[in-house]
Amino acid sequence: MRTSIPAWLTRWRALALAAVVIGLMIWGLVAGPTVPSWASGSGSGDGQHHDIELYAEIAHRVAAGANYYQVALPVQQGWGFPTAPAAAVREPLQAWTVAALGPMGARILLLVLLVGAFVAMLVRLEKCAANRFEWYGSILLLVVTASAFLAPDALYLHECWACAFILLSLAARTDRHWWLAVVFGVAAVMFRETALVYPATMAVLAVARRRRLETIGWAVGGAAWVGFYAWHLHQVALAQVPNPQSAQSWVSFGGWPFVVASVRFSSALEAAPYWVAALLVPLALAGWLFARGQVAVRVGLTAAAFSLVFLVVGRPINLYWGLLYAGALLPGLAFAPRGIATTVRALRWPNTPDDVPQVAEEPSVDPDH
Repeated sequence: MRTSIPAWLTRWRALALAAVVIGLMIWGLVAGPTVPSWASGSGSGDGQHHDIELYAEIAHRVAAGANYYQVALPVQQGWGFPTAPAAAVREPLQAWTVAALGPMGARILLLVLLVGAFVAMLVRLEKCAANRFEWYGSILLLVVTASAFLAPDALYLHECWACAFILLSLAARTDRHWWLAVVFGVAAVMFRETALVYPATMAVLAVARRRRLETIGWAVGGAAWVGFYAWHLHQVALAQVPNPQSAQSWVSFGGWPFVVASVRFSSALEAAPYWVAALLVPLALAGWLFARGQVAVRVGLTAAAFSLVFLVVGRPINLYWGLLYAGALLPGLAFAPRGIATTVRALRWPNTPDDVPQVAEEPSVDPDH
């Protein structure tokens, strides 16, 4: 049976897609070593303490009754971590959660959120697949991203909490129940401000599809976060230490090698050589173009948006930022084989009028609900 060619995939678009994927592979392979493979993002400050140790210590002191800001800034300064600009001080929600529930309680809550996200995504990924092999493959690839969350100290990484809420938001969203996606999306950015890429992407998509109520929902959620973050910046300013150490700029133009390295660090791909990730990550990103349904559009756009932002933002020690989107990007690899076959066929036999009826148009309403 011939692989049907989607109506949008003309010969020129297939050629452009192939060129981009191959170009990203070459870029990653040639320039990849410029991003140190040893940069885990967890070691900075005075060289004697790590990020996770810092966040654990802050949560421990908050649990003892201390004010978050009166603790976070002096500890960061004392351990050699920057406190300026104000964005160098993390939002307090993770520390408050760990302090309120205790390390064990917070760990259980994080695992419950992750299991819920994975189960919900399992159901949604079935709708993205053309066959059982794609479904099983996407599930496996989603699970391998969980390796970083199994670490005992994962509860102290803000990115782990944000990732759980992003996946929940993607899985929960339907045309009728979009508000739940907004709640989870805003929760993600409340834990980690760099997760703002996700709700911003969803808001732009809602505007593009003229979904007025959903657009308003994302706008209200965004306004709530802006208010919270403005309050956070104000509290940091009030508690700022004398002669604060300033952070280096996060705008470092690490390019595609940083994207590959961050995804590799944040998943089971870390067990493989760098060149394996350099070949697979572009295929995973492109694979979402050939997945089916509304959720595939949103997951693919999420992965693409984070990838675009991290072409510019992120230093080598920030590879753990890949935790935010590796779970959205890697399952796309399951759809890559069909994507490759379809692209090759489009290059050899471009679309004809007879091909177009074979392709189902994207429904305006989610067919699952």
